[in-house]
Amino acid sequence: IGGGDARKNRSGDTELGYNLAKAYWGNGYCTEAVKAIIAYNVAQGTTYFVCKHAQDNVRSSRVIQKCGFVYVKDGSYTSFDGLRTFVDKEYALHIKRFEMDVDGEWFCKIIRGDKTVELRLNDEKRRGIKICDYIVLNNLDLTSDVRKCVVRVTQLHYFSDFNELYTSLDMSKCGYGAAEQANPDDMLRYYSSKRQAQYGVVGIQFELLAVM
Repeated sequence: IGGGDARKNRSGDTELGYNLAKAYWGNGYCTEAVKAIIAYNVAQGTTYFVCKHAQDNVRSSRVIQKCGFVYVKDGSYTSFDGLRTFVDKEYALHIKRFEMDVDGEWFCKIIRGDKTVELRLNDEKRRGIKICDYIVLNNLDLTSDVRKCVVRVTQLHYFSDFNELYTSLDMSKCGYGAAEQANPDDMLRYYSSKRQAQYGVVGIQFELLAVM
């Protein structure tokens, strides 16, 4: 029904393009696909993208802006046969990329959609994370066929320690099932009480974009 890709253009930038049969417009397919293409390339280390659309293509403009692109300038492009020239609008996307390791059991919950908040110490590395940043999560279970996934930060929740976090957030979003007891002491295996008091903690809420 369509396709898309990201490739180096003549300027050396990673340019994103896509197309979709008209019968399938209006279902959000292009937005979802573009986010996945961006996420896959972010996992490979790309942090700058460009994209363009014909000036009168309002639907394409919406897709690009929903994916975080920012308008840069008007430009033009020529048809494949070289006979026609069209005015276009050109956009760019700068991404701030982070990388974290996740234990296998929690990683599985993330890719199943059972966990949409990652719990971390709010140390120097995490303090740089902002809404809309991308995080590559690496699966520490090296026996798994699924080695990493890419998420986009949608919200940040700050607390003094995990005791406060566990009483404030919806634990079902943090990976706990209905039959599981959510206990803040579970986080002591990763972060001591002393480090929690020193840095505070953060719940990183995200949307899952790609699994690989």
